[in-house]
Amino acid sequence: EGVRWWRLAAEQGHLPAQTGLGGRYFNGRGVAQDVAEAVRWYLLAAEQGDAEVLAWLHLNAEQDLPDAQVGLAGMYLFGLGVPLDADEAVRWYRLAAEQRDEEARLVVQQMAERGNALAQVALASMYATGQGLPEDGGEALRWYRLAAEQGSVEAQIALGGMYAEGRGIAQDETEALRWYLLAAEQDDNEPVTRLRRMAEQGSVEAQAALAAVYADGRGVTDDPFFMPIAAGQTAIEVGIMAFATIPNSDGQAARMMLLVDEPGTGRLFVNDMRGPLYSVSYNGTTVTQYLDLNADHWGVSVESSGFEQGFQSFAFHPQFNDLGTPGFGKFYTLTDTRDTRPPADFASGGDSNSHDTVLLEWTAEHPEAATYDGGSPRELVRLEQPFDIHNGGQLAFHPLTSPGDAEFGLLYMGAGDGGGSDQLFLAQNLGSAFGKILRLDPLGSNSANGEYGIPADNPFANDGDPDTLGEIYALGMRNPQRFAWDSTTGNMFVADIGENVVEEVSLVTAGANLGWSDWEGSFAVRSGRRHVSLANPRGDPQMTYPVVEYGQLDPLLQPGSAVTGVYVYRAIAIPQLANLVLFGDNPSGEVFAFSADNLPAGGQEAIRRILFNNGNGPKTVLQLIQEKNTADGQGVATRADLRLGLGPNDQMFVLNKRDGTIRLLVAVR
Repeated sequence: EGVRWWRLAAEQGHLPAQTGLGGRYFNGRGVAQDVAEAVRWYLLAAEQGDAEVLAWLHLNAEQDLPDAQVGLAGMYLFGLGVPLDADEAVRWYRLAAEQRDEEARLVVQQMAERGNALAQVALASMYATGQGLPEDGGEALRWYRLAAEQGSVEAQIALGGMYAEGRGIAQDETEALRWYLLAAEQDDNEPVTRLRRMAEQGSVEAQAALAAVYADGRGVTDDPFFMPIAAGQTAIEVGIMAFATIPNSDGQAARMMLLVDEPGTGRLFVNDMRGPLYSVSYNGTTVTQYLDLNADHWGVSVESSGFEQGFQSFAFHPQFNDLGTPGFGKFYTLTDTRDTRPPADFASGGDSNSHDTVLLEWTAEHPEAATYDGGSPRELVRLEQPFDIHNGGQLAFHPLTSPGDAEFGLLYMGAGDGGGSDQLFLAQNLGSAFGKILRLDPLGSNSANGEYGIPADNPFANDGDPDTLGEIYALGMRNPQRFAWDSTTGNMFVADIGENVVEEVSLVTAGANLGWSDWEGSFAVRSGRRHVSLANPRGDPQMTYPVVEYGQLDPLLQPGSAVTGVYVYRAIAIPQLANLVLFGDNPSGEVFAFSADNLPAGGQEAIRRILFNNGNGPKTVLQLIQEKNTADGQGVATRADLRLGLGPNDQMFVLNKRDGTIRLLVAVR
């Protein structure tokens, strides 16, 4: 009866009724779960300008929900609740069509036939890859050519690749160069990179074309890594097996972010960005929700509507299960929150406040209990976020310390630059917490708010400058999402996500400056931040430059590349990985490695590729996810969103946000 009245009100345009019905159908509250019906009501609410519902649609569309993708596409196509944007409409229709949504495919086809270049590229890509349409090289060529003749850089590059490699057409170097040059004339990096690869391989025509590009002043801000990652090397192959499954949340795969070992109670823990924290038994057979940060009675109000937002990280105090110690029962969470009412400890100085990010301390009465049995959390730190990206980072205690060490019990916290690198320039500002790794004493009280301590040996704690923050351990980072220590050398590595050109893994020491936003990897950032300068790489001796770095335009990768990681494997159970530093790339699902004992000095020459064999041949993580999606009858993921995790005895795990599966690396059988 309640649903009937909700529906009557919703049909008359009542916004709360529309959002209420959407939630009921999505979660199956009082009605049979029906995602399509949920999206229908959410769309009506979004068309009235409900920002929260629009964010929900974007998040679920990014997570490959076809109904949300088609709905968003229609909104942008007709300007319903959002600005009219045909390009954005095509983007969402394309993603849905690639999952074989027939309505989306028909719209893409119609828009392509009417001359929309983006739709033509979408159709060509579907024919080229067999995603959403039967593979057909001739049709792919036809639609790419139509779009390329309209000036589509993506189509020009695709055509160049088809002619260069002889995919679906006779190989023709001259034709390949023609299309690459047309794309390069639009100041695009990728075609110049491809020309350089052809030139390096001895093509006289490519060498001449490249010389012309440089003579015209183009290409000087090009991708510095023109040779592909691991070129000429055989990939390392390791075994992989399903270890545990984390439950869906909100009807979708858990957005797993971090896995850690808590040796005191003999469990693994893994979080879902929507709020839950799960314990996982050491054999993977038992998964229990330990805590839900988003439960109403905690008042945390986890903000997880954005693609990068949510429950970011957590860390258990090393004395978590040591009765009678200061850290007994304590663990820490870092999460984005919708509640922006409390005053922030650190603000960006910008004009907007997207949401806040809070560091919370929880105290369990019985740490070994199956579920959290303590009280409400204590807030230690609050950051006012200017944008909904680059907000969080990792939490971790140094794993190689013991009681009595000065380092013992100090909490490291990554903090992104807030997403405003071209406006706020916070990463180099020693008076700002953004774009840093902070080091805090969570049990201390000498901070400005009295809720945590500032270690006396932090590099800027006693510098005599009132304008610097004592909390800062290292600076100059864009999005330090993952860091870890080498159990043999003590080296601390960070994977810092780049902007448009370079992804990097770097060493971190006290006071280190990794250079952002003046440097991206080993290269100076040029005006506009879309390019880097190839002049004088690693030219400032005050900076800490990467041990390895790679280009976002590498052919192994997808657009929007983002480094993740990063763990050092010092065990012997998987000989192929012994003494290697492992890291990954999103959304491609690639995993790479380099030597932990002979650290490179930048570049990507030392990077090795890793592939995983589950008994059906070597694959990337994304291919493993897609294989499981297909077996489960789910929509096939187009991105991996992988994370690595370290368990007891250096067990190495792979997480992702697309199929709910925790996978364990094993020796190849």
